[in-house]
Amino acid sequence: MRVVAVNDLQLAAEPLFTGGLQNTLNGGGLGAGYEYEFEIATQADFSDAAGTGFLAQPMHVFGPLLDGQLYHYRARARAAGLTGAWTAPERSTQDATPPLISFTTPAGGLAMSGEILLSGAASDAASGVASLTVNGQAAATGNGFTNWSSAPASLAEGLNTFSVSAADGASPPNTVTEQWHITRITDSAADTDGNGVSALLEYAFHAAGENGAASLPSAAVEQGGHGPCIVLAYRRLIHNPSGILYLIETSADLVRWDPPGENPVIIGMTPDPDGVTETVVVRIQPAAGEDGCAFARVRVVVP
Repeated sequence: MRVVAVNDLQLAAEPLFTGGLQNTLNGGGLGAGYEYEFEIATQADFSDAAGTGFLAQPMHVFGPLLDGQLYHYRARARAAGLTGAWTAPERSTQDATPPLISFTTPAGGLAMSGEILLSGAASDAASGVASLTVNGQAAATGNGFTNWSSAPASLAEGLNTFSVSAADGASPPNTVTEQWHITRITDSAADTDGNGVSALLEYAFHAAGENGAASLPSAAVEQGGHGPCIVLAYRRLIHNPSGILYLIETSADLVRWDPPGENPVIIGMTPDPDGVTETVVVRIQPAAGEDGCAFARVRVVVP
């Protein structure tokens, strides 16, 4: 009589959460002549199991799977026509959703100081947030990144961009990176890039670059029902976290500037191709000076 012993397969332990929409099962190879079968189920008793049939390799990739679904797995081996026992079940919840990152202060604002402490919140409904970094440095937290803060960071003159990355507790982890930026202006009249537009106006009208002056306000004269009027067009930030004010003023002598005697009539608001600003067009009926001249401008004010 010939006795054949079939060794039982051992499945590698599954993580609590598996990242993505696939899961790779691995069992230790048992040697020549063995074949391997894997099953997946959403019910713990495997009453709805789907199997692979017997395979030559002790591994299999299941997918695509459902995000948030708990799956149960088991496997077995056979050799010489004899089939071994099922492994002890392993289970893992599929997690394909990266964490959410938010910021205490909206991006895109202005800063006058030379240092900032970036802070915010992060969450992951399935496997939780495992790590969060700001420009590659670990953020501080006392509650699993429900709230987090960076170390104090220096700000250079002009635009400063911070890269905030978070990973969840799945294996492999789902990751996300958000960009947060702020503009530091210490001298609102400075022209740091030499394009003829001061730093504050460059920020308010999104007028950076060598053609920045083309983004400044423009005016034209047209005949209105009560005489000549000024049609003024200017760009303003759509997202305005620092609350920049755009004040329309008129003058008869370029010395004294006052708000228009009558409220400007808005005749158009059009989003600009840059996605950052919109162009506002207003009609103004200014009071003319003795020489018949009238002027209009947009004054930018930081609250």
